[in-house]
Amino acid sequence: MFALVWVFVLLQIDGAAATCRLDGYCVCLSTATFAGACDLQTYNLECFEGESDSCGTCGGCTNDGDDGSNAGAVGDPHLFGPHGDLYDFKGRNNTWYNFLSTAVLSISVLFQHDVYNWRNKVVDGSWMKAIAITAKTATNMSLKVAYFCDKPSSADIYVGSREKDTLKEGSERKIDELKLALSQKHILSFSNAEWSVAVINRYLPYHAKNGQKKRLDIKIHPVADVDATPVAPHGLVGQAYDRDDLKVIGKLDSYKVPGKLIVTTAMGEGAIEGTADDYIINGTNPFSTEFKFARFGLSFAAPRNVSSLTGDILPAMGSSKDSAGGVNDEAGN
Repeated sequence: MFALVWVFVLLQIDGAAATCRLDGYCVCLSTATFAGACDLQTYNLECFEGESDSCGTCGGCTNDGDDGSNAGAVGDPHLFGPHGDLYDFKGRNNTWYNFLSTAVLSISVLFQHDVYNWRNKVVDGSWMKAIAITAKTATNMSLKVAYFCDKPSSADIYVGSREKDTLKEGSERKIDELKLALSQKHILSFSNAEWSVAVINRYLPYHAKNGQKKRLDIKIHPVADVDATPVAPHGLVGQAYDRDDLKVIGKLDSYKVPGKLIVTTAMGEGAIEGTADDYIINGTNPFSTEFKFARFGLSFAAPRNVSSLTGDILPAMGSSKDSAGGVNDEAGN
């Protein structure tokens, strides 16, 4: 890890908030419009589902359909939480990690290392390449879904003890209260009574220079009052729904370094409980719900203790109604 740490400037214009990293990477954190300019350089922004194309440059982003309530991970994985939490996570190569764990839902993500071209640099980083969803309905029916970025037109689904079935692009399924769909734009959507999940299949940035390779971006959004559930969520991103008024800024990789090569190393330090290895899922069964902080099947679990984290702890810029996920430095188009 280079010794540099990203610095953040909070810009407030017309009631809209954005976090601007001084390497030129911006993230819109609330509704309305951010129309400020980032210092130093102009980089493209990642546009989340529902945002307008005007999100395309760091000079401004418009949040036209997203109410600012997402969390998740995008691209060479930058994780973000509902309160404005930010932290990078490279992961071990070819390793599954738990992303979100609740009493009835467990989501795991496959991280793979890659060396790729980015602007005039070469990055030794990683991407999210597959997702495995395990869910249980109100009638105790189980649903398992696997989606791989290199198989964009279909997802594998398992309902109860039945044999594997295929969800094809342009189709949808409903199992009790669970809803599942795969759009013709290769966005896998899942929802239950508490959460909605969007898994977006995209090319790497500068895809013509990167062999047309693909990656997944992931956004999770609460559709119920998850603060009121007896089981507080956990997982690499789920833990950020911790029922407080604080955001946590963890370790961030610097992309503004001398020389041609950028090597990412951040593993969520400072922003996650325990260590990255505590979230590893057995690679022989990515549908496994077991890891150190697992919530699946529990009847009660308290939220994480933020005071035990070593990252920068600041006032929140969002709430538990907001989304979380992961973002990339530039959209892959």
